[in-house]
Amino acid sequence: MYVAVFALVWQLNRMTDFTADDFIYHFVFQVGPPDASTRLLASPLDLFGSIWTHYNTQNGRNLAHAALQFFCLFPKAVFDVVNTLVFLAVGRLVVWHVAPGRRPSPAAELAVFGGLWLFVPYFGQAVLWMSGAVNYLWMSLVTLVTLVPYRLLASAPVAQRVPSGTAVTGGVVALGLIGGSTNENSAGAWILLAFLLMLGRSARGGRIPAWAWLGVVGAGVGLMVQLISPGNRLRAEKLAGTQELTVIERIPYILQVAGETSGVLLGVFVVVFLVARARGPLGRPGWTAAAYVIAGVVSGLAMVVTPTMPHRSWIWTVLFLLIAIGIAGREWSRTAPGWAAAALGAAILVLLGWGSFEYVCASTSISQTHAEVAQELRVIEESKAAGNLDVVVTKFRQPTNRYNALAYTGNLRADPNASFNRWFARYYGLDSITVDNPEEVFR
Repeated sequence: MYVAVFALVWQLNRMTDFTADDFIYHFVFQVGPPDASTRLLASPLDLFGSIWTHYNTQNGRNLAHAALQFFCLFPKAVFDVVNTLVFLAVGRLVVWHVAPGRRPSPAAELAVFGGLWLFVPYFGQAVLWMSGAVNYLWMSLVTLVTLVPYRLLASAPVAQRVPSGTAVTGGVVALGLIGGSTNENSAGAWILLAFLLMLGRSARGGRIPAWAWLGVVGAGVGLMVQLISPGNRLRAEKLAGTQELTVIERIPYILQVAGETSGVLLGVFVVVFLVARARGPLGRPGWTAAAYVIAGVVSGLAMVVTPTMPHRSWIWTVLFLLIAIGIAGREWSRTAPGWAAAALGAAILVLLGWGSFEYVCASTSISQTHAEVAQELRVIEESKAAGNLDVVVTKFRQPTNRYNALAYTGNLRADPNASFNRWFARYYGLDSITVDNPEEVFR
């Protein structure tokens, strides 16, 4: 199953071309369009100055962008393999969070990968697009890894002695700091989930070790380092000038996004939770499942305070809901194994059928765009060989498939002085580039 999932996702990765910010991050970061001082990243040492500039002028996501720029040093084929492995690791960690320390069933793992494929919002942007994948998929991996101590704490019997000591405390604080450095809303979800899991243990009469509190403090520090970055302030000031809506006025839209990205999974969770609860008290697993739901939904709704509210930011909501469904489903299987197994089997059949259809459509769309981008690149190389560095290309037909990373991300425009055109031209060694079919430009 893992080999099959790897092959399917890798194939899509391989056909997904650079778009939007991918070109910018191949260079030592700078403010504004490229100029005479702009230079490609040449070694890992270039990352230090680049990330420092990025922190001061763009945003505080140092961890994500350091990883992104590091992989910009290598051919994209390297990223394609690593990114696919990260996707597999995220799926495996979702399964682990459902039942720590227990061997999962292949059926449960298959259901999780089917859920990721179908419900990660704008899969192309969050998983296949290089810049988006590192910011969302890879930071999801970091989030799930760094939450491991809290999930173990929540699943441990209250009478059981939990590990302690300087080494444990230092390790958890370091994990908290890393977990809080991923992304603004994922860090908030990290802190809230850790606190809720601690609260659940305390409500059962269990002791909360000092390392758990200090780990949350570490995550708070990581989040604060992001929020106070000069780049975040500059970016907020810039966006504030283009957005007239207040937080209250954004509420209807954020609720619409919540329904589009998480409505189905939230409905499934409610049904499974109520069915399991009807068989008897859920106790600790019930609270743990609810904690994941609360933290996940809040992480998405928190985007209402920002001028931009992209669907891909709800990836953590989707992951946490999948975990919550799994926890509730395991409790159902304890009291009614036959019914729970039948429900899981039916769900897998739906996921396989629906997922296969979506994969065929996604693969067709991405393959078509990849072939048309390849034609653009052939025109560029032919023009350069003829000594022409002011190139006109026919832009790929604008895709609409949500698995296609080039569907709704910045790309070539008709104006050769547009920011993206200038970065694109600099990356390929051109003086300028424009398109002869501006009707295909995404607006």
